[in-house]
Amino acid sequence: MCSKVDSKKGTVLLNKWGLGADFSISNGKISYRSFKPLDNAEININFSFKNFNIKEQLMQNPFQIIEVTSQDIRSIKTSYKNIEIPFTQDLSDVLIKLIPVPNTRFKADLSIPYEDFYLNDVLCEGYGKGAVQLLKFTHQKFTFEFDFIKNTFKFNLKEVKSLKQAFQILGLLHSLVVQGSELIIAPTDKMNSNVIEEEFPFSFGIDENNETDLKKDIDYIFNLVKSLNSIEKFYRVTFKNFYFNINADEYDAIQLLLLHMNNEKERIEAINFSVKISELQSNIKDFKDNVLNSDINPISFVYNRGFVVPLFGEEIHITDKKLIISGPDVVLTNKTEVSRELKKSTKESLTLRLVSKTRQLVRYFN
Repeated sequence: MCSKVDSKKGTVLLNKWGLGADFSISNGKISYRSFKPLDNAEININFSFKNFNIKEQLMQNPFQIIEVTSQDIRSIKTSYKNIEIPFTQDLSDVLIKLIPVPNTRFKADLSIPYEDFYLNDVLCEGYGKGAVQLLKFTHQKFTFEFDFIKNTFKFNLKEVKSLKQAFQILGLLHSLVVQGSELIIAPTDKMNSNVIEEEFPFSFGIDENNETDLKKDIDYIFNLVKSLNSIEKFYRVTFKNFYFNINADEYDAIQLLLLHMNNEKERIEAINFSVKISELQSNIKDFKDNVLNSDINPISFVYNRGFVVPLFGEEIHITDKKLIISGPDVVLTNKTEVSRELKKSTKESLTLRLVSKTRQLVRYFN
């Protein structure tokens, strides 16, 4: 009972000073959850840091969220109209975030002229003193920032569930930073900003010599997505478990499918491919004479129709053409291994490693 009376007296006293408080009572002890001024006056908060130069961080990252963890906080003091308010929360639980406030903030749809790349419901934010120094686009699947002072950009691609969605995002990004295309911004919600209501063009003017490695990454990923999109449409499959960090075998499978789709020949210096031992043994004399016992020979391998290419958990069947690998000056580089496996016959298949001395080894479908 005494605690309740003290709590009420404390509340009345704080109200006289212009403060409102939210108290809680646990195990006979009174603690407060929050304070707030009743007249909307400011409450001063003073932080003391250790091993953390807040001024330096703000100068280096003026438009980024800066986080200060508990290990960098020495003390926190709060006061209101020269009345000190005790800070009782355990500092080990404290995380301070300094969040920059944009000068301009609105929602818009983004598109590239004469292209099919289009994103809607994008949050556009401009930061800087006077003129915009940093422009930030936030979409549910990616963020993109451009620093006009440093002439640099960065982006973050979140998880996408379909190649169609990845194609739209990466296509727009590729057009902006690799090809230097103009961006069309069509405001949909002004959000109290002074942005015009009509759509308008915008050019970043990214220096072609800046961020070259990042541009190469964007170019590679976009072309990979474009190839996978074409493969999905041509073979009528859906890659539900696709990813961009592919290995050498997956890259080779994609190139093989593109060869079949486009009816092209690919010139290669070397190739590894698997053959069934039973197929070699049916023509073992020719194989030994022309491959195993020869240094350099014209070689031609033909895969029958019914060739299967596994990719991202899907099996793509090629039934209309044969895969042919041939060359006029081909050398088998793993002869010893192949000879040993042919004698043992413990495996169903083995790998042939072929090299062309003059890069005239080709593979194609016919």
